[in-house]
Amino acid sequence: MYNESPAEHTIPLKYFTIELANQLIDTKTSIDEVKGIATISGKRDGKYLSFVIEQRDHDEMQIDASDKSKRKSDYKEEIKRLHKIGLKQKEIAARLNMSQSFVSRLLNSD
Repeated sequence: MYNESPAEHTIPLKYFTIELANQLIDTKTSIDEVKGIATISGKRDGKYLSFVIEQRDHDEMQIDASDKSKRKSDYKEEIKRLHKIGLKQKEIAARLNMSQSFVSRLLNSD
């Protein structure tokens, strides 16, 4: 019977993380070998991208990617529109995945 050690199990994760990080600029990476999770963020083609890579088993990885180019403050017009149609701050916050206090701050600015 063959048993892999945790270090052997995450070598593909490290390799994939390095390869992906090399394709970005201003890169930040974090690898948790015990949990088999890596996070990478950086810029490419004028966009700020973020990746979470999870080692599922020796041959499978799950990658979640998101474009973080849009700052929360860029949602100001959308927040105002939703508020105008009657949504409460808490409902807007839940819909846009941000805190109610941030929604309040944007609504009360200007």
